[in-house]
Amino acid sequence: MKKITIALLCLVMVAVGGAGVYLVIEKPWETPAQDDPTTTAGTTAEAESAPTETIMEKMVDMVQFGGYDWRVLKVTDGKALLLSENVLEIRIYHDLPMNDLCITWRDCGMRQYLNGAFYDSVFTAEEKARIIETVVVNNNNEWFGTPGGENTVDKIFLLSNVEVARYFGDSGQLGNRPAWGTGWKYEIDDEYNSARIARDSAGTAASWWLRSPGSASHLATHVGPGGHVFVDGSYVGADKGGMRPALWINLVP
Repeated sequence: MKKITIALLCLVMVAVGGAGVYLVIEKPWETPAQDDPTTTAGTTAEAESAPTETIMEKMVDMVQFGGYDWRVLKVTDGKALLLSENVLEIRIYHDLPMNDLCITWRDCGMRQYLNGAFYDSVFTAEEKARIIETVVVNNNNEWFGTPGGENTVDKIFLLSNVEVARYFGDSGQLGNRPAWGTGWKYEIDDEYNSARIARDSAGTAASWWLRSPGSASHLATHVGPGGHVFVDGSYVGADKGGMRPALWINLVP
């Protein structure tokens, strides 16, 4: 796995490109299954005409930024979509009072933390200047129709169900809800399980939250330790979920 600090990424791309030699790092978690990303760096208009990635834009698959390793999910127009390689901490999605059983990404505690204390404490002033405010589209749950709530504008966010399928491999299960009855499972269990496994600081496989709602408004979807996507979700106040943030950055300072 090729790793490089974000400060050198553009220099490497220019140097290698100038020599006429392109190094391609195969990324098994990335598929071209969907044309429209559900998170868009800058404005929503970019989602309608998302540029096709070139060979040179796939030269590295890991960068270091803010003291962490980040997986490169997409590079386009001088910007990169990054996802933390590891589960950075175990954290609840939201502290939901028992008399309030509805929560969406817009109002959840995880979003407030990522764009507040986490953003303020992890990144330097120079790094903050490279992070792009992103229009985050919050779709309804694909199997249960649970409302995803209003779209948001975030610096840091969690991936959605759709984005996990887009960047880690799409077996078609998310778009084809199984029929109710015998053998019904509330999860996506496919050939991409291993690609979705993430580990904590101790190297142990850990669950990681997604921002999509589960089968009800007090649940949020997540990826389990074995890489299964639990589309029905878990209670937002459960402390078994890990935080694996994503963000868009400018490659050029």
